[in-house]
Amino acid sequence: MTISLKMILRILQQRVIDCIVTANERHLSNSGEAKKRFQIKNGDKVISEDYDNILFFETSSKLHKIIMHTDSRQVEFYGKLKEIKEIDDRFYRCHNSFVVNIENISAIDKKTREITMVNGEVCYSSSRFLNGLQRAWEKK
Repeated sequence: MTISLKMILRILQQRVIDCIVTANERHLSNSGEAKKRFQIKNGDKVISEDYDNILFFETSSKLHKIIMHTDSRQVEFYGKLKEIKEIDDRFYRCHNSFVVNIENISAIDKKTREITMVNGEVCYSSSRFLNGLQRAWEKK
C-alpha cells in the first residue's frame, strides 16, 4: 500500500495547523501571567527589574540621574521622573523628587509626610501630593 504525495501533504498541513493552534493557546494562557519589567540601559548593561520589586525612584544629587530603589539593590541611571510615573498605574508621583510604587507602601504618616515601604525604607511626600497618594494607596 502506497501513500500518495497529496495524502502526505494533507497530513503535514494538518500537523502544522495543530501546532500553530497549540502555540496560540499557550501564548494566550501565559499572557496574563507575564510580569511587567522595568528595563534600564546603564552604559553597556541592560538592567531589568520586575515592577513588583521596585519600591520607589528618587532624583540623584548627580544632574539628570535617578536612583531606583528595589527590595534588594539601588540602581542609578539617566532619566526623568515624569516619564517613569507614566509607565504604569502603580507608580505615583508623591514629591518633586520621588515616584513611589503604591503596591509596596506599608504605611503613610500624614503628620510627617513619610512613606514607609515594605522593607522599612522611607521616602517623603509633599503636602500637595499627599491626599492623592492616600486615595491611590487605599484603592489598591
